[in-house]
Amino acid sequence: MQWDEQLATGVTKIDEQHKDLFKRMDKIAEACKNGAAKDELMSTLMYLRKYVDSHFSDEEELQDKSEYPKREGHKKQHKFFMEKVDSLFHECEEEGATLTTILKTNTTINDLLVNHINNHDKEFAKYFRTK
Repeated sequence: MQWDEQLATGVTKIDEQHKDLFKRMDKIAEACKNGAAKDELMSTLMYLRKYVDSHFSDEEELQDKSEYPKREGHKKQHKFFMEKVDSLFHECEEEGATLTTILKTNTTINDLLVNHINNHDKEFAKYFRTK
């Protein structure tokens, strides 16, 4: 999962946090190449649980301060994302860091993250930059 400048929202704080997330997800890919993905997966999922809570709080604070009219819908998207991360975490706890779990985590996070940035964060950022 590589950061692509096309994912930039133009809001520095949000973009920097997104870049950090992409770097962390890259660690799983690197660990796969080195045969250490199982060790890295649980660590990454624990990081993601903390990250999404902190990052989404920051985004929601900006939305509240700027009185973003679509903030309730955006918060619902954050909740959905957090539920997916929690589900992956519990699956890994129960089944271990299997190849299936590793692939599912990479695919799910990549799809959710890219979709969320492109469809929700960019829309908010456009609004936020006008305030």
